[in-house]
Amino acid sequence: MFVINDIISIEEASGKKQLERILWIDEGNVICYTIDIEKEKALPIKRKISDLQQLHAEQLLSFIDNDPYGFIYQDEEQLPEKNKMLRDERWECIKDMVLQEPEIYESETRGSLIRIAMEKTGKTKRLLYKYMVQYWQRGKVKNALLPDYQNSGGKGKEKTCTDKCKLSLYFRTKKTLFCTFLRNIPLPLSERMC
Repeated sequence: MFVINDIISIEEASGKKQLERILWIDEGNVICYTIDIEKEKALPIKRKISDLQQLHAEQLLSFIDNDPYGFIYQDEEQLPEKNKMLRDERWECIKDMVLQEPEIYESETRGSLIRIAMEKTGKTKRLLYKYMVQYWQRGKVKNALLPDYQNSGGKGKEKTCTDKCKLSLYFRTKKTLFCTFLRNIPLPLSERMC
């Protein structure tokens, strides 16, 4: 009845519906892991298949046919090189972790896998979590890690960086460096600017 990558809608007691993607199902079809596909900082949820079947029988669970992340399923030739490079870089950061199923879904083992990836890649914990959640929410395919440029700029318009944009980036970089410098100076919290 349930398969990996199914998107299900679960109606909560409050009447609110939560969309989840099935990430993994054990061989005995007893437990599975799902993830909320609408929540930005979602983590895997361990569920019993029998509970999902009961919700379905009570018409509190339904299957969603249209994948909200369908845009990731495009031909490789249509992808700009820059997007492919970013996707591949992100994949290299998380591939060793996400392929360790079901261990990666358990918080106890996920922490140690994250620490190993941080040492190996030099990336922050926050960034690795962002990549993993994006990968899980969008269907556990490499293209799930494509950048979200389709959400940038005006509708149907390509965004270009002007001199004003470059100047803004310059000042934001300078401010970040300045704040980092100030944080290293021992001052009482009330006197700090950053």
